Amino acid sequence: MIPYLVCFALSLTIILFIQDWRHNTVGFIFWSFIALLIPCILAGWRGYAVGTDIGNYAKPLFDLADNALNYKDFMGSSWYRVYWISGPQEFEIGYVLLVWISARIFGSFQALLFFTQLLTIVPIYIAATSQSQRCPLSLSMGMYYFLYYNSTLNMMRQWIAMAFVMLALIHLYKTEVGILRQQSCFAAILFGCLFHVTALIALPMVLLRSYLDSTGTHDSKRIIVTCLIGLVLLFGIRAISYVLTILGLGYYVGYLGDLNLHIMPDQIILRLPLLCLAWYAYIRTLRSGKNCGLAAFILCMVFYGTLCSQLLSLNSQSGRIATYFDMFSMAVPSLLLSTFRRSDLYRSVISVFISLYFVGYWAYYYLSLNVGETIPYIWI
Repeated sequence: MIPYLVCFALSLTIILFIQDWRHNTVGFIFWSFIALLIPCILAGWRGYAVGTDIGNYAKPLFDLADNALNYKDFMGSSWYRVYWISGPQEFEIGYVLLVWISARIFGSFQALLFFTQLLTIVPIYIAATSQSQRCPLSLSMGMYYFLYYNSTLNMMRQWIAMAFVMLALIHLYKTEVGILRQQSCFAAILFGCLFHVTALIALPMVLLRSYLDSTGTHDSKRIIVTCLIGLVLLFGIRAISYVLTILGLGYYVGYLGDLNLHIMPDQIILRLPLLCLAWYAYIRTLRSGKNCGLAAFILCMVFYGTLCSQLLSLNSQSGRIATYFDMFSMAVPSLLLSTFRRSDLYRSVISVFISLYFVGYWAYYYLSLNVGETIPYIWI
């Protein structure tokens, strides 16, 4: 536990110190690099038992790459993975290349873990920086560290993909151009797919953001329609399974377990504070007369994350899809605090509440429940 808290504190202290600097200055870029280097080193120097997916695919793939005669030999190799034979050809090409480079150029498994975190935290930091004029950058990154950092040590491939999805929808998406001209946004999503194909879920997210952005001062009926669609999809999980099978994607149906969906109140309670904050941010943005597109989008994403968390009742793997929506909660502080003056007491109260929430979340989800098996931290 202590290594996490020390690294979080060091990194956030640096970010707190530089967050008001101009973002295009050498000083800001240099100290941002130092701040992000700390969690990357922590990720890189952890033992093989920290994070269940290390033993599941990361270490076996690295060993294959390290022992292969050449890249072709590596791609044709395999290992016995739990109950079946597995090999590099089963994984996305982006991650396979990252493993190959780490093994053949750096010769270190720790390098693979380091660069995995680097590819995750940098896109998220850029997205957070683009919103930091609205709230302290340290608060947004605090949410990342306490809500999701431990998760990135486990769901490594998926988190790289998700980081680029967040970069695409928060930073690269342009409100002033049509959906067909969102080249940089789609490029980031496709890059994410090179590490985990589930990043394709971001394509309907782009359509949703365009739909919610299409009015100036927002029409709340669109949010209601979007949320109702989510409810229909959740309770129509059997129909979705049938469609996936018809489309030849039956492999993914296995992640839906026995399709016997039931409500998990603990997952709803865990996300309820974020859902309330996202709703409050939307209401205040609406009353201010500003464009509510982004606030509406974030509210819908947090709501969809709450819905998808119920998929944990089917299978622990299918429940991971909720994180694609949950991660957008990192934008909630900037949206909400931007509606208050800097001197407003409520702004400080909300900042304290958010901080207490994500610290409590970390203590409960990672320290108490030990989700992902990342605590205790073990050095290599």
